[in-house]
Amino acid sequence: MKKVLFITLSIALVFVVLQVFGAGSFPQPTICNRVCWNARDPQSGISQMSGLNRGVIHHTAVAADYGVTNIEESKARVRAIQNYHMDSRGWADIGYHFLTDKLGNNFEGRDGSMSSLPRGSHDGTNTNSFGFNQMGYYHEP
Repeated sequence: MKKVLFITLSIALVFVVLQVFGAGSFPQPTICNRVCWNARDPQSGISQMSGLNRGVIHHTAVAADYGVTNIEESKARVRAIQNYHMDSRGWADIGYHFLTDKLGNNFEGRDGSMSSLPRGSHDGTNTNSFGFNQMGYYHEP
């Protein structure tokens, strides 16, 4: 389990570095955009960052998020995360820029993450940081 998480997070870090420093001619990974997972519109405007200088890797800390068996279940989990962030936390949108499930499906999180640098709601300051989320619970037992 830890090896799978390490490999997934390593791939995510490479993805971030390629996006920040130029991917050259590498193909973009398949990403289920916001239309694909039926995202809600943001509740308010989202400010833009001037650049990126770090990536913050999170997990949802919800065991059920790792229990998915197909992309439709994962889409429903991403919608539930967005609903929690917007309705319970009072954020404008889902906090993370991108999310990945255990099946390797990638999801665009915060509105505009594939085309611009929207400020997230995923760390203490959210300034110039990329928020990546691995869906699942990864605390030590």
